[in-house]
Amino acid sequence: LLGANSGSTGTLNIGSTGNWTGIEGDTWFSLGQSSGSGISMVSLTTNSTNTSMTQRISYVALADAANSLTDTVVIIQDTATTGLVTTPDTIRLNASAGSSNTFDVSTSLGWAASTSAAWLSVTPNGGTGSGTVTVSANANPMMTERIDFIKVETTGGSINLDTVWVIQSGLVTNLEVSPNTINLNFANGSNDVIALTSNTSWTVTNPASWLSLTPTAGSNDATLTATATSDNLSGATRSATITVDGIGAVSKMVTINQIDGSTPSFTSSKDTVFVDNTQGSTGNFSILSNVNSWTLAESTPWLLVNPTSGSQTESITVLVATRNILGIARYAEITASASGFPNKTIVVAQKESTPFFQIAPDSIIVGADSASFVEFNISSNMPTWTISEGAAWLEISPETGSFTQRVRATAIKKNTASAQRSIIATISSPPLVPQTIKIVQDTVRSIGINEKSFEKAFTLYPNPTSGNIIVNIGNEYIGNGIEASLYNLIGEEIPVTIDFSNSSTTLINLSDQANGICFLRIRYRNEIFSKKISLIK
Repeated sequence: LLGANSGSTGTLNIGSTGNWTGIEGDTWFSLGQSSGSGISMVSLTTNSTNTSMTQRISYVALADAANSLTDTVVIIQDTATTGLVTTPDTIRLNASAGSSNTFDVSTSLGWAASTSAAWLSVTPNGGTGSGTVTVSANANPMMTERIDFIKVETTGGSINLDTVWVIQSGLVTNLEVSPNTINLNFANGSNDVIALTSNTSWTVTNPASWLSLTPTAGSNDATLTATATSDNLSGATRSATITVDGIGAVSKMVTINQIDGSTPSFTSSKDTVFVDNTQGSTGNFSILSNVNSWTLAESTPWLLVNPTSGSQTESITVLVATRNILGIARYAEITASASGFPNKTIVVAQKESTPFFQIAPDSIIVGADSASFVEFNISSNMPTWTISEGAAWLEISPETGSFTQRVRATAIKKNTASAQRSIIATISSPPLVPQTIKIVQDTVRSIGINEKSFEKAFTLYPNPTSGNIIVNIGNEYIGNGIEASLYNLIGEEIPVTIDFSNSSTTLINLSDQANGICFLRIRYRNEIFSKKISLIK
């Protein structure tokens, strides 16, 4: 979403394994670059002000011709409304029924919110003064996302209008079977189950006369029961492959074996047993045998097996002793042994916890001098992650790690240029979506050894301070568009009021801040000045 005024900017993140090109769909905005490769952050700039009462909509068409890949990004320019503002201008909902999100209305007037989309509802649909509106959706039955908008307008007198675009994700069809292979005992009536996870309608095709499956059709999640309808005394294991077909989903195959009962046999009903990630979760499989003695062994501290020995055919229960806190599945092996037979391995797979992988903040600033550093946080339950960046002036430590960790970005070269320089570092932890952080190195004029050259125009005292600090910028700068902000060591902005519109001197109250270092940065035209403040209470 771009602002209503000419010159408003935004950023488009483009990721490609090859070379890409981009084309604007209208002349009222332009791309900062029309081609590139790999991961790129491309600026968008409006070329004219939107003076109409409605947002205008266009697109950017993207293509990776070598890999036959295309994508389209919707570009929206806001209206130049007054007296009523909604934020954000676009919200996203997932495909499920009851999915909801909120937006804020900022106004001192009465207002009403409405939509013509039958699949959307708003609560409340009106009020006086600023408020928060909840948008809820019905289930999206389509595979593609759908888009509509909420209209918010003032009531009484002149009408001010703003719109909020709502994008609901399309239904992602899911069809999974577990396990992919099961084994039945040789006797008539032997059975086992197949777990079917789905959000669509499905049917089962069974080619074997000696096998019964129930049910053979349905929708959503279900449990299929496979039952042998006759003894297998053929002298060999017999097999059948059933097919589960779902509307809009990839077909799944399950192999069902029935062991032979005419000769000595020893096997298991499943090669893999799946259990949930919570403590106390259980799973089952069977030892299918006509021998008089067998044993089970495992050495995993989070798994309990019962029983660990027996004879003939018997059902086995596995129990999880501890929760899996990892964002990936973990595995254990059970070894089944019987005299005269090769060992059989049964894998127990415990489901992962919900993966999380976050970077905070998403941008940081290091000083201009060599050895200046800033730290940021990686919060994750993934066992491995790596950081990649191509800047010769920057060193990141550590570059690899696991779980939650604090990372330091250190400038190894001084920035002697008149402008800041930056790099996008990518933090990857497959199969999750990579995260990025923008690392900016300030100019040599901003901080460090050249700080004294600006003392006459930009001073602050006392420093160190125990609470309040007075800042003076010089009379020649009063009311000339000075922008001032305060940041902590990791690049997070500290919310304080700094105003030079009517005076060259202002007081900043830091009494509620913790001890430490922060930076006051002032921008005037194309120049940036910065000073370090030490807060000691």
